[in-house]
Amino acid sequence: MSIFLTGGTGFLGSYVTPELLDRTDERITVFTSGSDNDEAKKKLWRSLQLHYSADQFFDALERIDFAMGDLHGQNLGLGDQWE
Repeated sequence: MSIFLTGGTGFLGSYVTPELLDRTDERITVFTSGSDNDEAKKKLWRSLQLHYSADQFFDALERIDFAMGDLHGQNLGLGDQWE
């Protein structure tokens, strides 16, 4: 199973994401408006840096995937790969 998380880079997501990572072994796909993986990682780090050390964050990235999109776009702006 995999978890699809919207808002993972926001205020509430900064609490939910570490809990999911700490309490499950599931992969987490974080939905974000970032334009690429590097930008998405930066956004996620900004939201998690009060909860995780840099080492914990980089270890957690092994279980995190990113889906770039737009909540207001058609198909959430995810494109054909997510249909």
